[in-house]
Amino acid sequence: MPGQNGGGHDTLEAMKRTALVSAFCAIVTCWIAVAPASAAPGHPAQATTKIKRLGRHCTTVHSDIKETSTAVICVYVDINAAGKPRATVTFSTKSGTLREITITTLKLLVNGIAVKVRHNIHRIISSGGTVLAAGWWTGGGTPNMLRTARSGAWNACAYWTGGGRGCTGHRWLYSKPVPLPSK
Repeated sequence: MPGQNGGGHDTLEAMKRTALVSAFCAIVTCWIAVAPASAAPGHPAQATTKIKRLGRHCTTVHSDIKETSTAVICVYVDINAAGKPRATVTFSTKSGTLREITITTLKLLVNGIAVKVRHNIHRIISSGGTVLAAGWWTGGGTPNMLRTARSGAWNACAYWTGGGRGCTGHRWLYSKPVPLPSK
């Protein structure tokens, strides 16, 4: 008969089951509470989960005044949920605060042909990093044709609040080629 052994074993098993069921219920409750907010149209969490950042290629630049100040500049091809690509550049630093960033030319290439180009990009910031992007490409292509995209930045520069500048130089910094979804 259960419970004849002093109740210790059965009581311990019942407590374990209760704790497990309570933990499961708490997890489900948290998931239900958060799910509607992230599913709302235009919610920031939704926008970030639907963009794929592919083909990353980075370089580290050093301040021309303080050699220990470094920034990492990365180029990507972002692809949104509709399969449209855009050229993207990120700037980040762990040493000091960036005050502005510039890119002489940012372009998106599809099959080696520039389809979106922006010149003289300049942004004032006050943080450890930021993202710059060309707009989404709206061009077409031949259905079922293998297409690849690349982003490229010419002379991307980071400027620190304490002075100093670090640039990729007068050369192209390209992302890796990224296959585009077929239409």
